[in-house]
Amino acid sequence: TAHAIVLVLDPRGRIVTLNPYAETLSGYALREVKGREWFEIFLPVRLRATVRALFHKALGGTPTRGNVDVLLTRDGRERLVEWYDTTLRDEAGAITGLLCVGQDVTERERAQKELLASEERFRLVFDSTTEGIMLTDAEKMRPILANHALCHMLGYTLEELTQVTVRDLHPPDALPEVESALARQFVGTRSYAE
Repeated sequence: TAHAIVLVLDPRGRIVTLNPYAETLSGYALREVKGREWFEIFLPVRLRATVRALFHKALGGTPTRGNVDVLLTRDGRERLVEWYDTTLRDEAGAITGLLCVGQDVTERERAQKELLASEERFRLVFDSTTEGIMLTDAEKMRPILANHALCHMLGYTLEELTQVTVRDLHPPDALPEVESALARQFVGTRSYAE
């Protein structure tokens, strides 16, 4: 019933058993693949040698911990699976196979790539705009991030700018208005998040 792939391979990499979740994810029933080599069915040709080497290392006592590999489904889709395994031994200590547990991380990996792309787009806009932009710590009122345009306008490096407070960047007679505006902004942000 686990929402993860549970797979047992013999020392030659042949499938001993796999759970219903693995059957559903892959599109293969256990009866179709039992006794067949895992690498030949579930891996694209380009990865077979690499994963086979990892399999032999795991049998030799170097378990896989969080390695992400492709699982090829019956319909040719590639799913990304994060693997953990344990060497199985009989009472005499002889290696009988490998217990592998895999989590489908396809969506997680896709979301991480999208997040990185989004961060890259933000960084590009943030750094290339001619308007000065600064992100400020709400408690200490210190800049935590500023773009090149603002640093240039104020005559600070980014490192120097993060050592001052927002109050240091404004004339004394403007501080009440600036602090009031910032306080409204931070209160509005907090209440929005709540």
